[in-house]
Amino acid sequence: MNRKNTLVFVPVVLILALCLCYELTLRPLITQAYVGDAPEWFETAIKFLYPRFEIEKERFDVTFFLSRADQVLYRFTVVSIIFSTVFYLVKTSATFQIKLNDFWNRETSKKNIAVLRVLFYLSLIYIFYDAYTDLILLYNAKAFYKPVLLLRLLHIGYPAHIQSLLIFIGYAGSCLLVVFNVLPVLFSVLSAAFLILVEGLFFSFEKIDHGFAPLTYAALIFPLLLYQVKKTDDEKVNGWPLRLITVCIALVYLMSACEKLLLSGIKGISMESFRLFLHLHNTPLGLIMAKNNLLCTLLPGMALLFQATFVLILFFPRLKVFILSAGITFHVMVYLLFNIGALVHPWVLSYMFFIDWTFIAPAAKKLNINLLR
Repeated sequence: MNRKNTLVFVPVVLILALCLCYELTLRPLITQAYVGDAPEWFETAIKFLYPRFEIEKERFDVTFFLSRADQVLYRFTVVSIIFSTVFYLVKTSATFQIKLNDFWNRETSKKNIAVLRVLFYLSLIYIFYDAYTDLILLYNAKAFYKPVLLLRLLHIGYPAHIQSLLIFIGYAGSCLLVVFNVLPVLFSVLSAAFLILVEGLFFSFEKIDHGFAPLTYAALIFPLLLYQVKKTDDEKVNGWPLRLITVCIALVYLMSACEKLLLSGIKGISMESFRLFLHLHNTPLGLIMAKNNLLCTLLPGMALLFQATFVLILFFPRLKVFILSAGITFHVMVYLLFNIGALVHPWVLSYMFFIDWTFIAPAAKKLNINLLR
């Protein structure tokens, strides 16, 4: 078997073996776990990975859990195929290698990164400006505290009032220090750690809010961008971490679209489903929209199309204005129709990474704004 055939054969065999293992072994075990007849090791694994399982069994039948397990497999398979294809092309095509290198290693200016540094870390403070108050309120419900995986691994219990205050000070303080460019690499890492801790505490009451996902990914990657600035004296720096942030944001939208299609199919964007959803959320604008058959037909399809095609922003920069405008409209409509999210949604805040802010630097200099250094 030659080298090219090996690069194709091995990933295909591994993916098929995984799918076969799931179908013959793991999927039946999920059914057994639902009726309480699974091996002890599998029961322990489920309790560790999915602590809500026992509660959710009272609400849903076994097909609910099988469909979600299937979806995980589908996503993993798709991602594996994409990565295998990219790996194959990298190893066999010089042209593809050049294009991939150009895609990831686009330069950006230090001025752009300086503006992003200020905007992004102020945004992190904004999205959790009331974190201390919420942590105190949740303390009254600490009996229901079930730490998410990371907090469980680190044995982190629910914080008392003084600990909550220290967490908030650490979070907001580290963000502000990055804004003022004080040891930015160090404090950006600390702010990301505090952000994960705050989110983990909020999500440890069996409810996860995915609205913060893009900014969380950005917080984890941004220290690498600040390190790129630190290690060179040139005005231009390698912007691969910025590129990685935009890829993560685009993939969040794409995965959201895939989830809807995998779980509900075309029925999930039907006029009847959309109208029912409007009535369930019972907002003034939503009730008005529910009376219009044309809007109830068009809007869910347009929303899914937006989420599925947002990834085009990575490859066609000229579409940036249209895609970002559609995104702002999408999140505003979700808020007005379903009272989900906010007018200034965290996902919309993440759009800052698709804009080159170099043009602000001259104006900031005239206004004697010293943060952008």
